[in-house]
Amino acid sequence: MDRLNTLKTTLKQLESDIQSIDDKLNELTSPQSDRQNKAYQEACRQVDEVIKEEIDKIKDQIGEQYASQKDSIRFQMNTLLDACDNETRVINAQISNLRLEMSSLGLFKIKEKKALKDQIEELTQKLAKNDSAKIKADYQSKLDKIDEKISVEVESNYAEGIRQSHPYPELSNFSEDFTIQSEIHSLQNERLGLMAELNSVKAELEELKAYHTGIDIDDLEDRLNGPHAFPGLKLIDELALKLGKIYKREFEDDYDIECHVEVSQIDRYADQDALPVHFLFSRNGVPILAVVVCTVNGYRRPRVMMTKRICEDNHIQYMRYFCDGGYPNEESYIIERTREALEKF
Repeated sequence: MDRLNTLKTTLKQLESDIQSIDDKLNELTSPQSDRQNKAYQEACRQVDEVIKEEIDKIKDQIGEQYASQKDSIRFQMNTLLDACDNETRVINAQISNLRLEMSSLGLFKIKEKKALKDQIEELTQKLAKNDSAKIKADYQSKLDKIDEKISVEVESNYAEGIRQSHPYPELSNFSEDFTIQSEIHSLQNERLGLMAELNSVKAELEELKAYHTGIDIDDLEDRLNGPHAFPGLKLIDELALKLGKIYKREFEDDYDIECHVEVSQIDRYADQDALPVHFLFSRNGVPILAVVVCTVNGYRRPRVMMTKRICEDNHIQYMRYFCDGGYPNEESYIIERTREALEKF
C-alpha cells in the first residue's frame, strides 16, 4: 500500500510537470506562430500589390488601343441619354399641364375630361418606354465586353510571366530567432523524458492494482440480495453496502481495505466463533481500524464482544455501527467518524 501511495504521488507530480511544460510550449509557439504568419501574410500581400500594379499597367497599355472605340460607345450612350432626359422632361411637363387643365373643368365637362385623360394615358405609356436605365445597361454591356477582352489578353499573354517574376517568400524565412527555437527543442526533449517516466509509473500502478482488490461492491450486493435467516441480518448487509460504497470512494486510495475479514486473519489464536470484521483498514500491511456492523440489541452478544476484544488485544481501533438506529446514518457522519478514527494512527 505504501508503494501504491508513492506511485500515485509521483504520478500527480509528473502530470503537473508535463502540464507546466505544455503551458510553456504554448506560450513560446503560439505567439511565435501568430507573428510568423502575420509577417508572412504581409510579405505576400506586398507581392500581390506589385503583381497587381504591373498587370494593371499592362491593361492600361492595351486599353489605349480600344480607347477610341470605348469613347465612341460612351458618346452614343450619352447622346441617347440626353435625348431621353429631354423627352422625359417634355412629357412630364405635358402631363402636368393636362392635369391642370382637367382640374379646371367644371363638373359637367365629362367629354372634355375624358379626352384629357386619354391624352395623359398616352403620354404616360410613352414615358414608360423612355427607359434610360435600359440604355445604360445596353451600352455598359458593350463596354464590359471590351474590358473582358482586354483582361483575357493580359491573362493569356502577360499575367503568368509577371507572377513568376514575383514569387511568394518562403514561410520558413519568417521563423523566430535561434534562442527561442533552442528553448522549444529543449522543452520538447524534457517532455519526452517525463512522458516515458509517466508511462512507466502508470504501468507499475496497474500491476499493483491488479493485486489490490479493495472493496468488492458486487460481493456486498450479492450478500444483501441473498437469503437471510432473520430481518436483522438483512439490515446489517444493507448498512454494510452503504459503508462499502462510501469507503471505496473516500478512503480506498489511501488505505488497504478488506471486506468480511475472519478474526483468524487478525489473530490466529482467536476464537473462530467471533464475528467477522466487516471492514478492516490497513496501512503498510498493518491493520489499524476494524469496522463492525450489528444491531442495537446484538452488540453485546458473545461473538461480537469477542471480535472487539481481539481487536483491542492486537491494538486495532474498533468501530461499531448500528444498522437499526442509535446514530445518524448520514454519509457525512460516516466519513467524519471514520476519518477521526484513522487519524489516531
